[in-house]
Amino acid sequence: MKINFLLPSPPWIPVGGYRVVYEYANRLAEKNHEISVIHASHLKIKDLPIKRRIKEFVGHCFFKSVRPSINWQSINPKVKILYVWQPILKNISDADAIFATSWQTAEYVNDYGPEKGKKYYLVMDFDPWLGSYEELLRTWKMPFRKITISAWLTGKVVSGGVTDVYMVPIGIDFSRFKLINPIENRSGTIAIMFHRAPYKDIKTGIKALEICKNNFPDIKVFAFGPDKSKPDLLQEWIIYYGRLSDEKLVRLYNETSIFVSSSIAEGFSLPPAEAMACGCAVVATDCGGIRDYAKHGVNCLLSQPQDEHALAENIIKLLKDDTLRKNIAIKGSEDIKNFNWEKSTTLLENLLVTCK
Repeated sequence: MKINFLLPSPPWIPVGGYRVVYEYANRLAEKNHEISVIHASHLKIKDLPIKRRIKEFVGHCFFKSVRPSINWQSINPKVKILYVWQPILKNISDADAIFATSWQTAEYVNDYGPEKGKKYYLVMDFDPWLGSYEELLRTWKMPFRKITISAWLTGKVVSGGVTDVYMVPIGIDFSRFKLINPIENRSGTIAIMFHRAPYKDIKTGIKALEICKNNFPDIKVFAFGPDKSKPDLLQEWIIYYGRLSDEKLVRLYNETSIFVSSSIAEGFSLPPAEAMACGCAVVATDCGGIRDYAKHGVNCLLSQPQDEHALAENIIKLLKDDTLRKNIAIKGSEDIKNFNWEKSTTLLENLLVTCK
């Protein structure tokens, strides 16, 4: 089959939803499907004044000569990585199937004719920062087959009266994210991903770490994220590594005893899952999609979002009780193995075949 994935912007920084698309593209290409991942440079350009349109087009011409480097994700050589100014009809090749990957790209895909392929909508997130609920619901009700990535997200979509919805849990690449440093060899090291997106709520995570630092002055805290230089929000005692390749990220996870995540709402939440696979004990907020793999008191510790005191309390529990920390980490590294890309790709491929 010839399959196109349409992403709403170039991959300037690491994005979880983009990683999901690239992982599917890689594995579908290995199954001898012809895969293209199309990145739009600009959306809704027709709504801009003429002078702004000209400015945006000049910017796109420059962009064509300075393409972003996807050094944070391996790409199968069989996968075509394409960039278009706008995802209008003439810029999209004919195919057997096309995937919208956001409400913005769904707007365009909805206008395509049958020659562009059977229409699918990979629904990966739900939160007030993506767009208004009305906008999301309107695109969810478009005549596509909707594919969600978690049970929580499926519930959100179905509760709006949306039909033709299927859940395909996403996975972890265990050839990369794996245990290379024994869990028992780690102590007093904490890692967190720094991201400025409002739904990541990094401020709550930082406040929780400050509480922990006041109680345990000797802890070491590492952070990584898309910012190239250390953000002002991070205190001097937090070591910032910036944008890491997968290889370096795996090494960091394997040096970490506790991984902290403070998101408000996420469709799945990949970083805690990757950290679990590398032997970290995960302390996180209950952001919705994380429930598919994170079980409080079993393989992680969860607290309500936007509560730095509850988050800090869970971190401190593991700092005080290393046996609990090791038990949580061991169970997490075992349970997360249920989420692999081979299984997810087979489920997705079956949906493509049955919907032809």
